[in-house]
Amino acid sequence: MRAWNDVVREMFERTPDSFRVNQLSAEIFEIQTKYSEAVAEYRKAIAKSPKTLNLHYRLGRALLMESHEPAALDAARQEFEAELALNPNDAVAHYQVAQILRARQKPGEALARLERVVELDPDFAEAVIALGRLHLDANRTEQAITLLQRGVKLAPRSESAHYALMIAYRNAGRRDDAQRQKQQLDELQKSPEGEFTEFLKRIGEQPKQP
Repeated sequence: MRAWNDVVREMFERTPDSFRVNQLSAEIFEIQTKYSEAVAEYRKAIAKSPKTLNLHYRLGRALLMESHEPAALDAARQEFEAELALNPNDAVAHYQVAQILRARQKPGEALARLERVVELDPDFAEAVIALGRLHLDANRTEQAITLLQRGVKLAPRSESAHYALMIAYRNAGRRDDAQRQKQQLDELQKSPEGEFTEFLKRIGEQPKQP
């Protein structure tokens, strides 16, 4: 940590006009949850080095952390699209665009983006699950089941994936399969290793023992 601090201090002293200084400042602001300041620093970094990979993505992410208002969603999408203009095969940027499209009630466009994500990265669990849920919402039950089964294999502790697969099985009339998913979901929700427990760990609270 001391060596890292020395490098950072040297960078700020020797190259104060470098875009890396702005990028590092933005990352520090993010850690401090000062998202508006982070946004400003990322914008400065991009102005100095507009073709550097990952800057537009990080700006988009900071905009989302700052706000989920429609204007913020649209501004973040512009940054993710700018990242994709530099790197069209960035699966994570495509995924972020898909999530914004879902939030903006554009399921058809979101579905196309998620299909692209899964094409680029077949093991991207969140994208596979999100794509399955879109098919489920559109009553394309068999497609949903195929994707959600795959999502459960990729992320076996995902409560949302088990829940969606349970609903898909119910819609398909597969009651026994739906019941098995419910049992697995119940176990995850009781288990100290479930998603909510992981959230508690991240914020420093201890989960209650059953």
